[in-house]
Amino acid sequence: ASRLYYRGTAYFNKLGKGNYDKAIVDLTKAIGLVPDDVLAYNIRGLVYLWSGRYDRAIGDFTKLFSLYHMLSAQLPYFENRGIAYWLKGDYEKALADFTAGITQGEGLGKSSFWIVQNDITALYELRGDLYYSTGEYESAVSDYRKVVELGTSRSYIHLRIWLALKKLSAERAESFGEELRSSARQDLWPGIVVKYYLGLDGTTEKKVLDQARHEDDDVSVTAKLCEAYYYLGEARLLQGDGKGAAAFFEKSAATEYRYRSSEKFIAKVLLAQMRRHKDSPSRRHGTGKIRRLPR
Repeated sequence: ASRLYYRGTAYFNKLGKGNYDKAIVDLTKAIGLVPDDVLAYNIRGLVYLWSGRYDRAIGDFTKLFSLYHMLSAQLPYFENRGIAYWLKGDYEKALADFTAGITQGEGLGKSSFWIVQNDITALYELRGDLYYSTGEYESAVSDYRKVVELGTSRSYIHLRIWLALKKLSAERAESFGEELRSSARQDLWPGIVVKYYLGLDGTTEKKVLDQARHEDDDVSVTAKLCEAYYYLGEARLLQGDGKGAAAFFEKSAATEYRYRSSEKFIAKVLLAQMRRHKDSPSRRHGTGKIRRLPR
């Protein structure tokens, strides 16, 4: 069982559909030998998630709740199952999982907070992304600001705050401009995206992509391209170019990268929504809307 688990994990880490299929075979055999193998269920759930088999991912992460009862250890299961629900299009259940994880983590008390802070931060960020993708921009801003409050003042979060504010009003985005500018070193990634959004130094799409393709020690080229395609897609949406936005979102969603993934997730969800709305009768009659979460 151990050999099958480690080989399945190695296949998963190699990326690619063929390797994902091999990982599933090995991990399923490992679970057959040790039916309560928490590690094998978790990795198999991740393989299902990253290969787009969302119902099976949900099944594995749900199983983990019954196998592992330590509350602090359950937070990643809320996170991963919520992502699977979100990408599947079941936004209400995704919201329920992200919120339950936040509530459970914060309920552990101050003495345990340092153990779960990263998990809670990730859940706030994901819930903000979910709100953003369903058009609940005020709620998205609130959750993103909570991420900053928890100590993650990354440029990426400020970029997403700016985008959410821009969807609410040009004035609110403009008032956030200085905070966005100061959040990033503009000579480092993703500072050039900030410059592009704020219209600084004549920064163009080409310059953003050129810097994304430039090798450096901080962020891999694959990661930067995944992010660049997403942020350029959002810029095209703001310009009213839906076709151009979809093309960039497709590239972001197709990038074989999974270690900084919020942009990839949002690109996948927005792209799926754009395709559904394009094909729906309401869209053809000009009344298609984002399906919002219940208040």
